[in-house]
Amino acid sequence: MASAQNAAPALADTRNGRGNGHRQATTDTDNGSASPLQDIPIAVWPKNSREEIRVDIGSFSGRATIAIRAWYTDSSGTSRPGKAGPTIALRHLPEIAAAFTLALETARERGLLDKSDGGEE
Repeated sequence: MASAQNAAPALADTRNGRGNGHRQATTDTDNGSASPLQDIPIAVWPKNSREEIRVDIGSFSGRATIAIRAWYTDSSGTSRPGKAGPTIALRHLPEIAAAFTLALETARERGLLDKSDGGEE
């Protein structure tokens, strides 16, 4: 059985009879109901000895988003997101994916990546 955290995001209509057409990010739970979208971690890798890069699907102001952020550990040992990094409406994900795929292909063609970074052998 899939947990709500691992469920695919969906959009629930939040018009509340007012006809504003706003949609809120939700996930489908095991019982078929929708709940507000929890952050879904997609990828994490070290940026340096003090920070890591995280890609998450989540929500902001009731809208589904994808965020790419550097996270750091504060003095109390709590992980916190840094200020820099885009948070973009999830509807732009296909264009973002295509752009990153093209960037990777271009970097490989021009020899800009080492073999350890996914470059060509």
